Amino acid sequence: MRSISTFVLLLLINSTIVAQQIESSENNEAIKSPKNSIYVEFAGNGISYSLNYDYRIKEKIVARLGANYAPTLVAPGVGVLTHGSYLFGKEDEFFELGAGLLYVFSEEPALVPFVDNSGSIEGGILTGTIGYRYQSAKRPVLFKASLTPFYSFFADRMFISAGLSIGYTF
Repeated sequence: MRSISTFVLLLLINSTIVAQQIESSENNEAIKSPKNSIYVEFAGNGISYSLNYDYRIKEKIVARLGANYAPTLVAPGVGVLTHGSYLFGKEDEFFELGAGLLYVFSEEPALVPFVDNSGSIEGGILTGTIGYRYQSAKRPVLFKASLTPFYSFFADRMFISAGLSIGYTF
């Protein structure tokens, strides 16, 4: 009888230890930032307004695809943005450094300094990102504030702007 009691007691103790180990390993597991983001950007790489999707290829490397709309007063037309960034930092706050290409289409002349105002626009604009990125692993929020330098191939001009982004991560 004593050996059965000892066996049951050891079994109960072992079950408790294993359960506590599983629970503690779940709590200590690192929470990773979501890989996908959808956001709107005001000014910035999309010139005026843009809708963007980005994907974190690795923890610090981000690929981005965006579409922009520019109202008549800025640069009437639409564009497509491809962009890559590298993130410096830890957890939720990052310094973002990146470059990309904005391809724009417009039938009317633009009123911004980095395009040729002589007629319709179709061509590439090299763009960069130097900025702050907040992307929480615990909340589905993305916020970005950045300086965005541009170089227009078709007008051979440079221009620097700034942008703000807000969106959803998943």
